[in-house]
Amino acid sequence: MILFIDNKKIVYDCYDEFFVKNAIKKIENREKYLVEKSDLVITSSNYLKEKKENIHKTNNFFYSATAVSIDLFKNLKNDRPKDLENIDGKIIGFAGSIRDDLDIETVKYIAKNKKNSIVFIGTINSENVFNQLKDIKNIYFLGKKSLSDFINYLNDFDVAIMPHILNDFIKSSSPYKFYQYLAANLYVVSSPIPEIIDFEKYGSNFVKIAYNKEQFLEYIDYFLSKPKIKLNEKELYSISWQSRFENIFKELEKRNII
Repeated sequence: MILFIDNKKIVYDCYDEFFVKNAIKKIENREKYLVEKSDLVITSSNYLKEKKENIHKTNNFFYSATAVSIDLFKNLKNDRPKDLENIDGKIIGFAGSIRDDLDIETVKYIAKNKKNSIVFIGTINSENVFNQLKDIKNIYFLGKKSLSDFINYLNDFDVAIMPHILNDFIKSSSPYKFYQYLAANLYVVSSPIPEIIDFEKYGSNFVKIAYNKEQFLEYIDYFLSKPKIKLNEKELYSISWQSRFENIFKELEKRNII
């Protein structure tokens, strides 16, 4: 379709890595053509930017992380969702698609060693993961929620977890749910996803990187012992789409694209 675009400037939004094994060569060829024709390629993670630069040998890449619409998180309801009413105590939460890259062994280890409830919000895309976890007493799968409801579920979490197996798709990603957790004033314990490692390096007090299941447990305990956080306006702005767009516009102007 790019052949029919008559605009003088083309920007390619390279969001996450493609992961379709039976069509990967065809996708690679199409992306090569697209990169060559584009004046700017925006990638959603530094890892993805460096990877694509090594493949395509060009300097027209620019990194801009995922972000969040922070206004959506300003009017949270105080009412506890009905399917959380019978769950007592502090909640360890996971939000997002439940796929094969979920680290099942880490989740089992947390469930075994913590009395807290572990709540999963999101679509079940892996029956294997679901079947291995569904019968554990302190694990709850609550399914997919509308955006407005989803945000209020986050309000009832006490700490959020991101236990993932680090395949190339995960390493290339800038997880949207991570920024949603932060906008909901949540502590986050994550597997060493490059994008989140970089975030932690800037001195974040509400993110911990766990390199094994024992560290996951240690950092969950650490955050559960602390009072809930509240991000200030500067911190919220730094993860907003407005902040991202301003940086992108500056880059577009710098390259004379607009």
